Amino acid sequence: ENRFSISPKVEGTFSWEANTLIFTPKDPFSFTTTYTATYGSNTKVVFSTQNTTTKLAVPAYLQKYTLSCEIAALRMAVNFRGANVSEDDLIPKVGSDPTPHNGNIWGNPNNAFVGNIRGTQMGDGYGVHWGPIARAARDYRDAKDFQSWTLEQLTSEIVKGNPVIIWVYSHFGTKTSWNTPDGTSIYAVRDEHAVVAVGFVGPANNPTQIIINDPLVGQV
Repeated sequence: ENRFSISPKVEGTFSWEANTLIFTPKDPFSFTTTYTATYGSNTKVVFSTQNTTTKLAVPAYLQKYTLSCEIAALRMAVNFRGANVSEDDLIPKVGSDPTPHNGNIWGNPNNAFVGNIRGTQMGDGYGVHWGPIARAARDYRDAKDFQSWTLEQLTSEIVKGNPVIIWVYSHFGTKTSWNTPDGTSIYAVRDEHAVVAVGFVGPANNPTQIIINDPLVGQV
């Protein structure tokens, strides 16, 4: 027993089964750590523990309509908090901007859903940005919209038990812009898409993966 050591140091106890020496740690090994166990001067075993996984039990719904990813993401978040709503319940709360897409003139996704939710991206439909989604969420619980967060701010909210809807893009995600009828300039992204961050792998300050519920494919 005196010839056994483990680094980083771990407190534990020894027991024997016939000629087999068993070391039992007092506490579980730390996640994401490489340990070296040495017996005498010639026997060495190196092993690494798995990354910790933090994940909220947020339901993963597929979107009902061709362009309703933001509504589906909102549904996941509020139903996780105890609501029992459908996309069709949420659509009127988000609101719609029926301004036709005419050249460089279209609606304002910072105010409501632009275009036909059953339509085609950048054809007769676009989507909606975070402000209207947060506004609708506040009908069910406290919610806020934000920009320019760090990854650690994102994971810290998940640790607190809060799913986070994030805007990404599918396919190419090229920048685009247009003007509203009142002259407001809109900056947008073709193939914009919304998903829900529900967990992560590794430490909160340096995760190796983010777990998302994607309305197009499920949890990834």
